Amino acid sequence: MNKQKITIVFLVFLLLLSLSYILWQLWFKIKNAIFTAGYSYAVQGLIKTSENEKCESFPVFLGEKTVYLINIKCLQDGSGGEAQ
Repeated sequence: MNKQKITIVFLVFLLLLSLSYILWQLWFKIKNAIFTAGYSYAVQGLIKTSENEKCESFPVFLGEKTVYLINIKCLQDGSGGEAQ
C-alpha cells in the first residue's frame, strides 16, 4: 500500500511537471507570435508613411526620442516631388 501511494504521488508530480513545461512552451510561442505581429505592423506603417506622394519627412517616436525620416527616393529625385 505504501509503494502504491508513492507511485501515485510520483506520477502526479510528473504530470504536473509535464503540464507546466507544455504551458511554458505555449506561452513562449504566443509571446513570440505577438512580438512578430507587432514588429510587422510597425514596419508596414513605416513603409506606408514613407511612400507619401508629397515626399515630406515624417516623425517616428520611441519614448522621448523623435527622429524624422524620409524616403531616399525623394532625395534622389531632386525635384522635391514624387520620385519616379
